[in-house]
Amino acid sequence: MCRALDGADAIVHLAALVGYPACCGEPMLAASINVEGTGMLLHVRQPDQQLIFASTGSIYGAVRDIVCTEETPQRPMTLYGETKAAAETLVLEAGNCVSFRYATAFGVSPRMRLDLLLNDFTFQAVRTGALNVYESGFRRTFVHVRDMARSLAFALERFDDLTDEVFNVGDESLNLSKAEVAERIRRQVAYDLMFTETGADPDLRDYEVSYAKIRATGFATTVGLDAGIAELICAARLLRQRHE
Repeated sequence: MCRALDGADAIVHLAALVGYPACCGEPMLAASINVEGTGMLLHVRQPDQQLIFASTGSIYGAVRDIVCTEETPQRPMTLYGETKAAAETLVLEAGNCVSFRYATAFGVSPRMRLDLLLNDFTFQAVRTGALNVYESGFRRTFVHVRDMARSLAFALERFDDLTDEVFNVGDESLNLSKAEVAERIRRQVAYDLMFTETGADPDLRDYEVSYAKIRATGFATTVGLDAGIAELICAARLLRQRHE
């Protein structure tokens, strides 16, 4: 790791075991990578090396009465949220950093995750022609993968204006309930949608987020929900054709 950092002006820290299922399945590995790994990186980093940390809105947990801002108390509901919150604390204590609390990623990418809620819903709609949604009122918030990449470039370019601050990264237009996501997908692809009272998501997040702070710096997302869904539908159809 020391050799990898030699001569680097800035470090973009993306390494993590991500999401509820992965962390629940490997709890010791989650703590080792997400928390201990971050501590090791901070230990070998030079004080003048800038650090951009990929945190997560999952640290807010279930917040039903208010819109979450960067000042909202952290109440992570999963091991993933807990480890990322702990890692973010280490980063902020070390200083010379920026922490981005990302909304849930969606969109087409070279190593696309199909366990992410919006990607999962879209692929199920295309591949099976049906989707059962439980806890349909639970709210999530989303950000396209291209906008996540853009935010990192923005942080590198504007680091001095962002130093030692935390920012939610996303857009209020992508604060949606699970039911709203499913309905928006159905505008573009016909499928059978059923809302059911049976079933429970172990990832109990339910929250709405403000992105006013990052927007005030000049950063705004560019990929809306409908455009992202259209991309996912195309990808799902292409992958289905390859397997038929």
